[in-house]
Amino acid sequence: ALTGADEYYLKRWSAEATGSAVHLRLIAAKGAGRVMGTVQRDGVAFPGALVVLAPAADPANPEDYRAVESDSDGSYELRGVPPGNYALFAVEDGADLEYANPAASRPYLATAKTIQVPPSGSITQRLDLPGATANRPASASPAP
Repeated sequence: ALTGADEYYLKRWSAEATGSAVHLRLIAAKGAGRVMGTVQRDGVAFPGALVVLAPAADPANPEDYRAVESDSDGSYELRGVPPGNYALFAVEDGADLEYANPAASRPYLATAKTIQVPPSGSITQRLDLPGATANRPASASPAP
């Protein structure tokens, strides 16, 4: 993320080594979006859930995945999100989940909420964790 510039996102980068020097080229683009909402279980705010935003197309690049933990009131917010289509899901205990590994995230993608982040736009989405007795990947539900 670009510090202090929430409306920008890293569009592309490259690195070139010349002798002992490495030259980085970073291309930033304006128009980053925001994804926010709450995580709930059985209608009650759920703190500490791992919220994952995965690219809908070509989810093989680990750098395109983003994650954040829900706050004490169950809220979450992802800023500086490039415009595009994504899968959004929450996991009750994601401490050991390698969310940027497509193989590890794949079981959750089938029940993830599909969202589209418009340029400079924001999306609000409630995510519902399965009931306490369920033993399956988290599912996403549309906002009320």
